[in-house]
Amino acid sequence: MIKEIKIREERYDDYHDIAELNYLAFDNDDFAGETILIDVLRHRKEYDRSLSLVAEKDGKIIGHILFNPFDIYSHNRKIKSVNLAPVAVHPDFQKKGIGSALIKKGHLLAEEKGYELSFLFGHPDYYPRFGYIKKSFSIGGMKISKDDIPNNDIQLEEKIPKKKDLQYLVNLWMKNFSESKITLFPGQNILDWVSYSKDIKTSIVTKNEKFIGYLRYERGNENNPAMILADSKKDMMTLLSHLCKKGGCDFKEIIIPLNTDNFIIEKIKKSYKLTKGIKSHDAFMIKPFKNSNFSENILTDKNTGLIILTVHFDTA
Repeated sequence: MIKEIKIREERYDDYHDIAELNYLAFDNDDFAGETILIDVLRHRKEYDRSLSLVAEKDGKIIGHILFNPFDIYSHNRKIKSVNLAPVAVHPDFQKKGIGSALIKKGHLLAEEKGYELSFLFGHPDYYPRFGYIKKSFSIGGMKISKDDIPNNDIQLEEKIPKKKDLQYLVNLWMKNFSESKITLFPGQNILDWVSYSKDIKTSIVTKNEKFIGYLRYERGNENNPAMILADSKKDMMTLLSHLCKKGGCDFKEIIIPLNTDNFIIEKIKKSYKLTKGIKSHDAFMIKPFKNSNFSENILTDKNTGLIILTVHFDTA
């Protein structure tokens, strides 16, 4: 079967067939999530069409894989990385080695282009055979009780991020995350900070035109924001109070999606009790390439870094 397969990079006229293939390959309950995700990732400035590969048999596309470039930071060092998502094989051709061939070819190309890591959320019984290390990173954050959040009457305004706000956002993220063990940088473009989902709000938060911070949260799930960035303990507590009021304070705690060693978390811990809500899972995997100077010891540490998926994945 594999000898009959041709693997090549995608062409513009493949887009429909790739979209349909991903719809057919996955068990879609209510919408074509992977198909939408691919379209959104193609809009990224960093998108590299040569890392979107198709498997072709008799002129028909029966497999597809996408590696998308991202920057991962580890202890203030930028690491060129790719995210593997998604990989799809037509139901009539699954379990014939096509997915494996696409993965190996993609890894080879990414390494040739100078990328050091590939990361994914995937099946823990499948991807380790390709060199992926399970429990390589974590999600979640630090939990603070609702009773410890000040109930202030400060009037805040949420505004959709504009291009003029980009440098503020990047600087704020760098201050909060770049020194972490492992963390995923959202990006240098304004569309990397605005959600593609109508259910998720992404906002610059201001008070009297003064920046307070940045919020990314799902409406109705304000106690578990995807990202919250502030410049100080005071601004962070103001943002937490704002989220509490937005959600009607109908919950026991809020998860602050920051690492345990974050400078704001360290200050909050001096005044309030925080509990650790950071957790890893076998499905959170990273593969260092052979050309990487990245230390695998970080991946096997029990306190792995915190990765927050970017706004592009809000569609999936």
